This record gives sequence, structure tokens and C-alpha cells, in this order.
Amino acid sequence: MSPATDLIDALTARGVTLGTEDGRLWFEPRDALTPDLLAELRTHKAELLSLLTTTVRCPWCGSTDLIEGRRGVWCQQCARLAWLPTQGGGAVRADLASDADRAESARRWQQWMAIIQLDH
Repeated sequence: MSPATDLIDALTARGVTLGTEDGRLWFEPRDALTPDLLAELRTHKAELLSLLTTTVRCPWCGSTDLIEGRRGVWCQQCARLAWLPTQGGGAVRADLASDADRAESARRWQQWMAIIQLDH
């Protein structure tokens, strides 16, 4: 994991919501941040912005036109299985072979899903 993803996990555990708007990072509630966490936000701002604005894409063709099916998330563009379900309600990219890559992919899926839930 990277320092920015560790920071997202730590902030989420404290009940802090992160988001982006017009290329700027925002968070709430403001009083949940310690001076150290605020300093970390500033240090990792560029990576946080990148992580929070990344969209879920098909690993095969890059399309964002995905649909959830019974056996995973399918790409409407190339008609391939893009994401496989994992225990606990997560998912992992279907094109990854190594366990380490799959674990990182599953962790990022959870972050994306948390961000998507915040947007609705």
C-alpha cells in the first residue's frame, strides 16, 4: 500500500469523508482531523486527488461502460468479465494473475465503492 491509501484508510476509520471538486480536495468533518493528519493530507494531496478521481474501468479495453452481473462485473464494450467477486462483497480485476496484484486490486475496489456510495 502507498502512504496515500494508508491515509484514506485511517481517515475512513475516523469517519472522515474525502472527495474532490474542480480539482480540489475536500474533507469533512473538519474537526475529526488532527494537525498530524492535516499535514499528511497536504503532503499526499496530489496522490489523493489521483486516487479519488480514478474511475473503475475494464482491464481489457478500458471502457467505463460496466454492468454488475451474477458472476461479476461485465464490460458492455468488449463483453468480457472485467471484475470477479471476492468474499466480503469486494471485487478483483479479472486479468490479474498474482495473489499480490489481486489483493491490491481488491483493496482499490473497496475504495472506489466507498467513493461511489458517497456520491449518491
